[in-house]
Amino acid sequence: MTKHELRKKDGIVSPLIEQGQSPYQIITNHPELDMSIRSLYTYLDKVCLQPGTLI
Repeated sequence: MTKHELRKKDGIVSPLIEQGQSPYQIITNHPELDMSIRSLYTYLDKVCLQPGTLI
């Protein structure tokens, strides 16, 4: 995944996390993210995607 793709996904994911949505809800409602729930948790754990983080 390129930095551009990661920023684009972060732009979708971070606001939804801040609103209290679970990663499962996000993946289910946003197929354009084109990632598995496991991948999303991995990115969140590695702080690649996190509310307020600039990449």
